[in-house]
Parts: sequence; structure tokens; C-alpha cells
Amino acid sequence: MTWLAETMMLSHGWRRFLMLMVAGAVAATSAPPVFFLPALFIAIPVWIWALDGAERKHSLLGRIFGPAFAIGFGFGLGYFTVALHWLGAAFIQQGDIFLVLMPFGILGLAAILAIFWGLGSALAHLMWTGGWLRIVTFTATLALAEWARGHLFSGFPFDLIGYALTGNDQLMQLASITGTYGLTLIAILLATTP
Repeated sequence: MTWLAETMMLSHGWRRFLMLMVAGAVAATSAPPVFFLPALFIAIPVWIWALDGAERKHSLLGRIFGPAFAIGFGFGLGYFTVALHWLGAAFIQQGDIFLVLMPFGILGLAAILAIFWGLGSALAHLMWTGGWLRIVTFTATLALAEWARGHLFSGFPFDLIGYALTGNDQLMQLASITGTYGLTLIAILLATTP
């Protein structure tokens, strides 16, 4: 585990982006219909470690759309590409006429949704500290990004991170108290603990 943490902290450029896409794809297996909850505990720390090693830009615009944004965007692109696999069914309804458009549709939507996670990651990195407060900051900003994704521009609240906790009847009952966005906050906080 130490090797993975050091690798993520020291990586940069396309290698970091590719590793984050893979980590995001792994995290997507925690969502329905697979519900492999341990995937969150493996993948989300990779995102944290990447932010720990992210370079800080001097300008505000560089800090918002710099490495921290790319880290969240890469993770989100991997996550949403796998989690939105079910959209592919719409492209095969009419036979193979629209099949060639399927990668563009799924990757395009995944990229749009990943922008929210990129902005959440950049916001967390603006307030990044070296201690345990970075976990709370990350959790709050990512939960805020998920809420924004579900409400802004008519919203697209599919495949929230909190849905990973709905594979178990007992954990699903938390939604009656906290709602799906509360489940998302809890899921992120639990996944960042390693």
C-alpha cells in the first residue's frame, strides 16, 4: 500500500491521469449492479494520494484548472465511463446503425459529468492541509460536487457514490434518514479512511 501511495504522490502528466482513470473505473464497480463496496476503499485513497502530490500553481485560475482539476477529472472520467455502461443499450436498439456513436455518447457524457468532480477536486486542493482535515475537506467538496451534478443544468443524479451503500438492506436504511446525498457524504467519508 505504501508503494501505491508513493507512486501516486510522485506521478504526474499522462501517467497520473491514466492511473486515476483506472482507479475511477475500479471505483465504479461499487455502484449498481455490481455493488463491490471494497472498490471504493481501494480507489478513493488513490485520488487522495494524487492530490497530496499535486503541484500548486501560483495563479488562482491555474490552481482551479491545474493539476488538481485534472486529477478529479481523470478519476471521474474513469468512473462515469464504467458506471454509465447501461447507456450503451440505447445505441443498439436499432441494430448497428448507431453503434459507431456509442463510444462518443458514453465518453462525452462521462467527460461532462467528470467536470463536476474535477471542480470538486480543485476546490478541495485550494483548502488542502497536511493533516486529517484534508479528508474532511475532500469529503465535503466531493459531496458538494455530487449535489451540484444532481441539481445544476436540470441535473443528472445517476450513479452517485452513495449508491454503493444501497447494495445492503441495512445500509440502504440510512437513506431514509440522510437521503441519497447524505449517503454519498457517508460513503465518501468511509472510503477516505484508509
